Amino acid sequence: MSGANIRRSRSQFDCLCRIYLAFLPTSTFFLKSFSAEHILKEALDVARTRKEKPSSREFEWMFEASTGLTRLARLFQPDATIDTASRNRCLAMCECSVAGEPVQYILGEASFFGYPFRVNSAVLIPRPETELLVEWVLEQSNLPPGAKLLDIGTGSGCIPITVALQNSEIACSGIDLSADALEVARLNATSLGASVHFSQLDLFSESLVTELDVPFDVLISNPPYIPDSESVTLSTEVRDHEPGLALFCGTDPLLFYRKIAELAPLVLKKAGKIAVEVHADFGSDVLEMFVHSGLRNTEIIHDLSNRERIVVAEVD
Repeated sequence: MSGANIRRSRSQFDCLCRIYLAFLPTSTFFLKSFSAEHILKEALDVARTRKEKPSSREFEWMFEASTGLTRLARLFQPDATIDTASRNRCLAMCECSVAGEPVQYILGEASFFGYPFRVNSAVLIPRPETELLVEWVLEQSNLPPGAKLLDIGTGSGCIPITVALQNSEIACSGIDLSADALEVARLNATSLGASVHFSQLDLFSESLVTELDVPFDVLISNPPYIPDSESVTLSTEVRDHEPGLALFCGTDPLLFYRKIAELAPLVLKKAGKIAVEVHADFGSDVLEMFVHSGLRNTEIIHDLSNRERIVVAEVD
C-alpha cells in the first residue's frame, strides 16, 4: 500500500472512530442540551482550522443529518434544544470534513436526479453534469419500448438506476471492474426499487462481448477521463478520497473512448446510439476520434457552464 493510501486509510479510520463514539448511547455522556446556535458556532470553530472550508450547504447537510433539525425547523423553533449525542455527532462529522473527507461520504449519501444514492469511497460522488446523460437518454435518444441500455463503468449505478426509475420500459444494465463499486450499485438499486442488472466485467477484456447480453440499443458511459498529470489541480477531497480507478486515465485522455468506439459496433443494434461524458478540454478530440472510427451523427452537448460535456454518436 502506498504512503498516500496509508494516510487516506488512517484518516478514514479516525473519522469512523469519532463518528462511532458520537453515536454511542446518550447515557454514556453527561446529559446536557445545547441550542442550535451554540452547536453551529462550535462547528464553525472546527471549520476554521481547515484551509478549504465546507460550504454553508454542506454545514446544513451535516447539521440536519446529525440533529434532525432542518433550517426551516430552526426558523419556526428558534428555542429548540439539541441533546449531547446529536451535538457530538455533528461535531464528529465536521471534524471528518475538516480532515478532507467529502461531506457526501461522511453522510453516506449523495443526491442525483432527485434520488438519494448511497456512496462511499469505492464510488465517485455523482455530479450534476452527469445528469445530462440521463436527460439525453430520456428526452433525445428516441428509444423504442423494450430498449436495452448498457452503462460502462457504472460506479454507484446512478445512471442506469435513474433511467430505470424514470422509464421502466428500458432494460438497464451496468458493468464495472470494481466489485466494491458494484456492491454499492446493487444496494442503491434495491433501496430505490429499480430493476437493473449489474456485472463485474472489464472493458478491456477480450471476452467482454461474449459475456454481455448483446445487442443493446444504447451505450452510456462516464469513464475515467482525467490525465494523471492533472491530479495536482484537483481538490484534496477529490484527489485523496474519491477512487482513482474511476477518475484517472493515465497519460492518454482518449484511452477509454477509443475502446468504447471499438466496442460499439459489436454490442449495439443497427443505428444503436452512444452517449459519453467527456473532459471539457477533450470533447472535440473524442468527437473527431468517433468520426474516424466510423461512427456517425456525432454531436457535442454543452453543460450549463457552456463546457463540452457529452458526446453522442450512432453506429451504422
